[in-house]
Amino acid sequence: MDTAKPTGLLSTLFRARPAWEVICRAFGIRPFLLPAPSAIWMAVVPIWPNIAMHTATTLRTVLLGLLASSLSAYRSPMLIASFTNISAAIYPLLVLTQSVPKVALAPILLVGSAQTSSRE
Repeated sequence: MDTAKPTGLLSTLFRARPAWEVICRAFGIRPFLLPAPSAIWMAVVPIWPNIAMHTATTLRTVLLGLLASSLSAYRSPMLIASFTNISAAIYPLLVLTQSVPKVALAPILLVGSAQTSSRE
């Protein structure tokens, strides 16, 4: 019979937590380099409601982005294939975005799409 062992980062960290705590205390590792799990817990508990609120906001934003990208991913190819004018306008942009590394393209898109704010 095949028994599955829990794998993954969270289970590994949970199993390594006691050793992590002992190593931090035994070797006197400074907290700004590697805080002990107990120090992390003591810092997180007082601000847990704030963390939970921001986690929920981030999850909602991610799910809305996934929905928007899924809808546009289904409709864009149909528009490109159906209309030659749309194909001629969009296809060069698709080639550009797929041939340039995302790491190089992201700052350009962020600066180009940023709203300008006027300071008084």
